[in-house]
Amino acid sequence: MFVPKRDKYAWKKKKSWRHSVTQEAPGLIHRKHRLWNRLLETKDPSVSREYKRVRNLVRKQSRQRDRKEQQEVARQSRVNLRRFWSYVRGKTTNRRQQK
Repeated sequence: MFVPKRDKYAWKKKKSWRHSVTQEAPGLIHRKHRLWNRLLETKDPSVSREYKRVRNLVRKQSRQRDRKEQQEVARQSRVNLRRFWSYVRGKTTNRRQQK
C-alpha cells in the first residue's frame, strides 16, 4: 500500500492564503506552533506568556500586511479601478459551494 509523504512545507502553500508571507513570518508561525504544543504538555505559565507574545506578533504582522494592501488599493483606486473591484469581489464572494 502506497502512502504519500507529506511535504513539510505544505503549511506555507495554503490555497486560502492570497499573499506570500514575510521573511520572518514562517519562523514566527513555526515558533507559535511549537510553543502551543509545549503549553499543552506542560501548562507552564512562562510558556503561556511566551506563546501569547509570539501569537500577538504573528497577528500584528498579518494585520499590518492586510492594512498595507488596503492602503495600496485605496491609493490606486482612482487610476486602477480593476484592482479595486477585484479586491472588493474577493472580499464579498464566498468560495464554499452552497449545498
